[in-house]
Amino acid sequence: IPSPTGSITPKNVTVVAGTDLVLTCRLGSNLAQALWTFEGRALADEQALVLHDARLRALVVPGAGAQHSGTYRCFSEERGARLGGEVYRVAVL
Repeated sequence: IPSPTGSITPKNVTVVAGTDLVLTCRLGSNLAQALWTFEGRALADEQALVLHDARLRALVVPGAGAQHSGTYRCFSEERGARLGGEVYRVAVL
């Protein structure tokens, strides 16, 4: 049941420090682009590696460390319209 605020329930993800963090973002179409934020700020290309495939976009952070713990959000953007996607709460142990 969707919440009245339209928010998305975050998925909790735990990874071991030094391993790769992989988060997926399912998009509405193959024309859409995945946009990622970390703690509410857009992720710069040098901060993470975004792997692409036709419908499933993945954010890959090689060798994750404690500084990568936090909230990640994926948006699907197509023709100027932005739709909220998955939200992840990541803990790096």
